[in-house]
Amino acid sequence: TPTAARTDTLLPVTPVFRFSEAGSVTPSFGQPEIYLEFTQDVDLRLAAGCIACEPPAAFTVVPRQHWWRGGLTLRGDFAVGQTYTVVVAPRLRSAEGHALDREVRRAVFIRPRAPATEIAVPGRYLAPEGALIVPVLAVNTPVIVSSLAPVLPQNLVQLAMREAEQYANWYAWGEGREGDAAGELTGPAILRTNRLAAVRDREQRLALRLRDHLPPEGAKGVFLLRIEAEKAATRQRLVCLSDIGLAARREPEALQVWTTALRAGRAASGCEVSLYGRNNALLDTAVTDQAGLARLGFDPARDQPFLLVAQNPADGDMTFLPLTDATEVESPATAARGFLAPAACEAYLFTERDLYRHGEKAFVQALLRQADGRAPAPFPTVLRILKPDGRCFTTLPLMADARGAATTEVTFPDYLPSGTYTLELALPGAQGARLGHHAVMLEAFVPPQIRVSLRDLPATLRCGDTLAGTLAAEHLFGKPAAGLAAEAQLLWQALPMAPGGWDDYVFGDPERRPAPAALHAPRQRLDGEGRAALALALPPSLRPAARLRALVQGTVFEAGGRGVTARGEVTVDPYPFYLGVRRPAEAIARPGSPLTFRVAAVNPDGTRLDRAVAVTAVVEQVSWISNLRREPSGRYEWSSETIRTPVGGGPVLLPAAEDGVFTLAAPNDGDYEITFAEPASAAATRCAFTSGSGEPAGTPRDRSRPGHVELVFDKPVYQPGDLARVQIRAPFAGEAWITLQRDRIIESRVITLKENTAEVTWPVTAALAPNAEVAVSVIRPATAETVWSAHRATGLAPLRVQPPERKLTVSVVPPAAAWRPCDTLPVRIQVTDAAGAGAAEADVTLLAVDEGICMLTDFRTPDPLAYFQAVRAGGLPFHDIYRQLMPVTGATLNGEASHTAGDAAADLLKRLNPVAARRFKPVALWRARVALDGTGGAEIPLALPEFAGELRLMA
Repeated sequence: TPTAARTDTLLPVTPVFRFSEAGSVTPSFGQPEIYLEFTQDVDLRLAAGCIACEPPAAFTVVPRQHWWRGGLTLRGDFAVGQTYTVVVAPRLRSAEGHALDREVRRAVFIRPRAPATEIAVPGRYLAPEGALIVPVLAVNTPVIVSSLAPVLPQNLVQLAMREAEQYANWYAWGEGREGDAAGELTGPAILRTNRLAAVRDREQRLALRLRDHLPPEGAKGVFLLRIEAEKAATRQRLVCLSDIGLAARREPEALQVWTTALRAGRAASGCEVSLYGRNNALLDTAVTDQAGLARLGFDPARDQPFLLVAQNPADGDMTFLPLTDATEVESPATAARGFLAPAACEAYLFTERDLYRHGEKAFVQALLRQADGRAPAPFPTVLRILKPDGRCFTTLPLMADARGAATTEVTFPDYLPSGTYTLELALPGAQGARLGHHAVMLEAFVPPQIRVSLRDLPATLRCGDTLAGTLAAEHLFGKPAAGLAAEAQLLWQALPMAPGGWDDYVFGDPERRPAPAALHAPRQRLDGEGRAALALALPPSLRPAARLRALVQGTVFEAGGRGVTARGEVTVDPYPFYLGVRRPAEAIARPGSPLTFRVAAVNPDGTRLDRAVAVTAVVEQVSWISNLRREPSGRYEWSSETIRTPVGGGPVLLPAAEDGVFTLAAPNDGDYEITFAEPASAAATRCAFTSGSGEPAGTPRDRSRPGHVELVFDKPVYQPGDLARVQIRAPFAGEAWITLQRDRIIESRVITLKENTAEVTWPVTAALAPNAEVAVSVIRPATAETVWSAHRATGLAPLRVQPPERKLTVSVVPPAAAWRPCDTLPVRIQVTDAAGAGAAEADVTLLAVDEGICMLTDFRTPDPLAYFQAVRAGGLPFHDIYRQLMPVTGATLNGEASHTAGDAAADLLKRLNPVAARRFKPVALWRARVALDGTGGAEIPLALPEFAGELRLMA
């Protein structure tokens, strides 16, 4: 009897790169494509030069991705019905480097186009003016049947949900879906038969006149447009033939609505607006006031607002606005965190560093604050330690004190996986709200085994000087690191001229932006004392905005190849002196009012120049020339060029050791720049200012972003009691809806921009801290025009408010610049409030961390004030119809055929050794919540362990 026996044989498998298939894809609209399939992914760097076709045709090569094989797509001017021979050269290689090794020739037939129709423009809203023309594309369909049927208000939610595909597939419609029974939800349709030229495989354009589908007296409202043709999928779209424009801003419990007249571009009052939920429930109704505004409420816990319907009872006009992503206007968000509710609080978490090894202990402190900046009454919280996979490693209970501070220590056991851990402070319970979080890294790293320093670097240099210094390295046990390889480079960084005592003056010309090349010193070996001399010649003539910072990086490579870098800075002064300009207090001046600029010549060390200097002042008006250009795709785009036109100026004499004064009458409305320059030294300072009367004014603006409104504040930061002046710079004149908002709308205004510039003001209160948002939407009339462009522009900007009493100034004074290992020395801390008095009723936390560990991740000193006063985003969605406006045409339309943070230290993380080394112990010391004495000071003793290096003191 035969028996089965198992035999295991190891067979070598050699990857083979071969051609497998060729074919064509011809869409109904657009260019045909030829595809090529291979057994492996193709090296795209060689593909274009290895493929040709006969007869010749211009094409581009793009990858064709499949998980089971590789391929290429050829996109070009291939003629439908033509046969092309595709030739692939044998030198073509796969991404793994395997050669094709044989020429491939394949004949590919470009298939005919399938019959199809398409509505050629996006959108659904059409102002009732002109012929109401909608362009339709067709191919291989000589006869098109179009129909237009009115939609009743009670059926709008049903049809809009279907069109947005919010229902299950069988209950929705999409492009080309049949049998959706949409006709059962509309009134009687008017049908028209449209005949096109019988041209094979070429796009035909039909100018579909919707007015021919309406009764002689016309009609307004919402209609269902259907386009049908033999052997082609049916196209249908909800179309609004309405003069009502709709916009809405959503608050947590309400929707504020603005109705406008499309043709007039003005607010429309007396419109009845209704809010419907996804379940077709009527949530609220209202009538718009004289400004076109109305407020509709809903219950966020129960209701799901979906559709806004507006009707004009005077003429039966009706339109609608789905509250979906398609109608949401994109507004730039300036912050990730939202505003706090009045009774809520948040937490700022920090650690003494953000990189740990297994077995080490982390110090964690949390600071809790309410929306008003005050500490909440103590309440229990929990600190969760989340592993890289999101699972909770451990939970620690925390109770904040009366000052809103809580501290604890966390130890990372050896068995934990490496990665990023999240420290999360939350309310107790599985569903407890998260109050704050902080991320740290757990890695098995080895600190450097040598200590590198840059010595003898000069403090300042002039252009053309030679930067000389010494790169030195020694082992941690003290022996010079002789014979190791070393290299150095110099990088440039712009450095503001900001000498002490000149806080009210600005220095430099920001239009000067040179980019000097980095300087490199050749690699060399350290001598017997572990040193190497550096000499880098600086360029003789540089013209930056002001000063330059020369960042010197010296790297010494350990025996194993890992580099240890030391950094030094040298200030480079390209100019023998600098011009400081004291600007007027207000950033927006009234035309005709006197503007006084005080100009000083300041030496690099911050002292006044002891000789007289003649300076020239030039005043320029800044405007833009904009052109509307047609792109190759057929779209029109605005391009703008900045134009500076001299409008004034004159000589200014700066007496020795004194300011010179230049006074001018503020010119007409617009943007201006004034430049003070001294020709002999090339020193210059440029200042910008704005002249605005507060009345509407027409000023050329940058139109490269035709849908954007620029908001300019007269101050960067306000304090309670100030009057904030905001200049609105729109790309066109029109009607503007302006809101002052936080987590809800505080105030709404509707104003008319007779020109493209206007000004609004608000009194600033402490309740607006740390910021509010100013949002604006400007509309213009939707009428027939040669090139259809933006009819709505929006803008959003934060109005920053920082009460001065919240800021404490902390100074840390170590007892000596150098400490000896194992010493215990007191560190003096002094804390003062905004008035300069000692903060007697405060606690301080002192951190002392190895600077080498901080450098590995570019660790930033904790800054609670910056966290709590950071700009916040209201997150109030804004919807309107203007993005979906269809072009308004005249009476005719011609048809046609057709992991580490930071910059400087980022590379150091790449050199972390994955092998743990316990003999190196990073130094991290802390003393938390130390009470200050009556003068706002404290002396905190720190016991230094056996350590050689540099400590960062933070308080």
